[in-house]
Amino acid sequence: MRNNTILTIVRKHSELKKESHDDKKRPCIYCTGVHFPEDCTIISDWNERHNILKQKKKCFNCLGNHGVLECKSRNRCKKCNKKHHTSICGEQATDGKGQDSKEKSTSVSFGKTEEPETAVIKYSEIIEDQMKRGFIEKVNDKNDNGKSTHYIPHHAVKKDSTTTPIRIVYDCSCKKSPDHASLNDCLMSTPPDLNDLTKILMGFRTKKYAISTDIEKAFLHIGLDEKDRDFTRFFWLSDTDNPSSTLTTYRFKSILFGATSSPFILKCNTA
Repeated sequence: MRNNTILTIVRKHSELKKESHDDKKRPCIYCTGVHFPEDCTIISDWNERHNILKQKKKCFNCLGNHGVLECKSRNRCKKCNKKHHTSICGEQATDGKGQDSKEKSTSVSFGKTEEPETAVIKYSEIIEDQMKRGFIEKVNDKNDNGKSTHYIPHHAVKKDSTTTPIRIVYDCSCKKSPDHASLNDCLMSTPPDLNDLTKILMGFRTKKYAISTDIEKAFLHIGLDEKDRDFTRFFWLSDTDNPSSTLTTYRFKSILFGATSSPFILKCNTA
């Protein structure tokens, strides 16, 4: 009798689960048919689906009425495990275990910026400015052929400034896993070589006038040897309007703020 009761409960639970699963089927956002968006056969091309979402101003991750950077959903694509809806994935299904380690370090966090869309635009403007000034360059990474490389994650930090509302921070201390070394772990760390503060303060008392100067983007004005540049690679969107667009690879042509060895190199070049 007890076994029959348990079997009945299991069956009822299974039926309820099936009903709740069926209840999730809503009108398809692409063709208004009643099925899951990823099962749509009327609009099957993922590029066409992407354009529909863009026209309707829907989230590329959960199909909600907000931008993808405002999306709080933790769901990921069932095919490639990336941060977009399964229905707009152009890749073949995978188990997620073979995801390229480079792609795991491409996430960009905008923290508590008030307007994420504006932050993305500013982010792109900073990268474009660095390109124009010759601080960074694009890289074709399709034919690396076993070349030693390193990819640096980066994120935005909000600043209370009207001219530069955000700045990009490159995390040279990020590790792929606890067992792997970060970029900073592989660089020489030297003792701080700062100017004597007492000497500076006393120097202001020796003359009638004092002048204080600063070098804009000091680190970025010091070139990086070409053979070392592939260890400073990073990714950014190829299309700012499309968070699901392919990633473009960049690398630094100069030393960067955040690397352990950069302050010592700067001191040697300005002393």
